Amino acid sequence: MSSQRDSGDPGASAVHAVHRDWQVDDEWCVWNPRGFAWWGHRLRQRVWAEPAFEDEGFTVQRICAATDWLTGAKETGQMHAGFAFLSRFASTGALVVEPGDGRVSLFSSMYVHPEVAAWVAHYFSQAAIVQPIEAERDAEAAAELLGCQPAWSDHPTSGARPKPDEMLGVVDMVYRPMGQGLNGWADPEGLAAVAHELNAAGFFANAGGGGLTAEFPFGRSRTSMLQVLTDGEHPLLGRGVMLQLHLPLDQAPDEAVRLAITLNRLEAHGRFKTPTLGSWTVDGIETAPHVVFVTFLPSALHMTDMLSNLVMYSARRAAGAARLLGDGEPGKVMDIVAARWNGFVTWAGGS
Repeated sequence: MSSQRDSGDPGASAVHAVHRDWQVDDEWCVWNPRGFAWWGHRLRQRVWAEPAFEDEGFTVQRICAATDWLTGAKETGQMHAGFAFLSRFASTGALVVEPGDGRVSLFSSMYVHPEVAAWVAHYFSQAAIVQPIEAERDAEAAAELLGCQPAWSDHPTSGARPKPDEMLGVVDMVYRPMGQGLNGWADPEGLAAVAHELNAAGFFANAGGGGLTAEFPFGRSRTSMLQVLTDGEHPLLGRGVMLQLHLPLDQAPDEAVRLAITLNRLEAHGRFKTPTLGSWTVDGIETAPHVVFVTFLPSALHMTDMLSNLVMYSARRAAGAARLLGDGEPGKVMDIVAARWNGFVTWAGGS
């Protein structure tokens, strides 16, 4: 039990629900006015709710989780290469690098309002627990890749935790076994329904072959591409669904990595007003580098309507990235696609 009373607002209620779901022991927990920190083993994870704000007619709050992972990271070619490699395997959290002080953390967030607070809190608890599990497992290897050190720390009064909390075994006990069975995300009817919803909203999407592809406007004249894939496996979590939001940018490798690092930092600061269940990374770094936002949700986290929500948030994330990069307000996808097709027909006719 915590020493802090639930204040009754949705954000605080969600934080307390996470604390209950994880069965956090008082011995390894510290409460503060907006949330708590706990030590599942050697790394600190913080969970908190931010102040409420208005968004599209709703009063919402962002609930966040961040796991201290590495320290002493410096802006070097080694760090860039390590970031590009590690972030490719992102699941439910962003790999956030703070070059100023060398901290590296894993970050996740979702948004709550009174109508959805209960299920969001439960879902967030299942997604955010992956952070400390991944971080504890990979800390030494990740530190070597980035040229820094694991961010081991002790509870301020209880000291070093000698054995991992049982919750850190949930991937081995639940997520991975479920990831070897039937994949609830690989539902052709569900994927087709999401594609239909996207097309009805003015985007351009099609489903088939166990996946989905969609295009969203990226400024006035370009589109970003979202791929939803259900036929792959995550090395830690098994089967599930992967979302890849590709930005239409041609960049040098270092430039692409720096942009992905910046975008993850902006995700942590709430710039896009979208749930952060995944990470910006770089695809095709040796051939055609471009920035991608990657999410992987295991079979254990399958939930009706969750895929639809994440896909729609991908459209918002793409629009936010375009505005950030100076591409202005989004145009209409079908106009952009038609112009691209007309250009192809003109080129093909003249060849």
